[in-house]
Amino acid sequence: MTLQPGEILSQRYRIEQTLTQSVGETLYGAQDNASGNVVLVREFSTQVGSDESFDLSWRERLTGLQHPNLVAILDLFSVPGQGNYVILDPAAGQSLRQRMTETGPLPYTEVVPLLLNLCDVIFYLHDRQPPLIHGKIGLDSIFRGLDGKVSLLVTGAKPDVGTEFSIQSDVFDLSKTAYTLLTNELPPENSDLEQIKTRLQSEFPSIPPTIAAMIVQSIDPRPEQRFGTSEDFKAALLYALVQIPPETLRTSPLSIPLSQPIRSESIQPAVATETPDQPPETPAKPEPTTPIRRRVPWGLL
Repeated sequence: MTLQPGEILSQRYRIEQTLTQSVGETLYGAQDNASGNVVLVREFSTQVGSDESFDLSWRERLTGLQHPNLVAILDLFSVPGQGNYVILDPAAGQSLRQRMTETGPLPYTEVVPLLLNLCDVIFYLHDRQPPLIHGKIGLDSIFRGLDGKVSLLVTGAKPDVGTEFSIQSDVFDLSKTAYTLLTNELPPENSDLEQIKTRLQSEFPSIPPTIAAMIVQSIDPRPEQRFGTSEDFKAALLYALVQIPPETLRTSPLSIPLSQPIRSESIQPAVATETPDQPPETPAKPEPTTPIRRRVPWGLL
């Protein structure tokens, strides 16, 4: 059921406009009459007679999810015979679909940090017991705030049930989203990977070849050749990142911290001046880093 502007939902939320609509889901802009704040309303259609059981399962999966890269859920409820509703914090900003409608493809310097954040929040979902499968990772479920923060909207998480909804299917959805972000196109199906790589290099020369090669492998139509987890995807992306020539990073710096400063071969390290009257300084201990627990797919490039 499509809600109309001016309609009051749950005696509280006044619908202002329809933002996006897809099969079984609609996103509205609304005002919370109780607080006066602007909110987002996500509507999910339900089958008649299944509201109560669907609502209980829905609440169990969403309650308690807390991660800095998840869109904040303010309220959730079900209207019998009509649909399930999630009230969202509008601070999440606009969806990537809305953003790309205005800008077209995004530069890789913006896409790479975005993907790294998404890998972390997807791993958070998959690491729960039992694992929660997002099932709809794409331009409509990823939001970017005015402060640049990336947030994933989770509205119907499912348990891992095999081929249709699984950890691997979420990672494949992330891979296809990555391709679309860089090209503003859907990834081709059943195409020669070398042809896709060549096309990316010719039509999108600003994408570093190492990043392009990693993304192409991630959309391989053969499941066994793709990345099985978000950790594998992140490890491959980081490996592709460190292979980018330093001069490329200097001309288009990424907005993420690098663990080691990138130097040109021509730059010589400074030589410390001897100071015999002063005791030598004790070298500072390196900052601990979080190891990547999965095997890095070194042979991907």
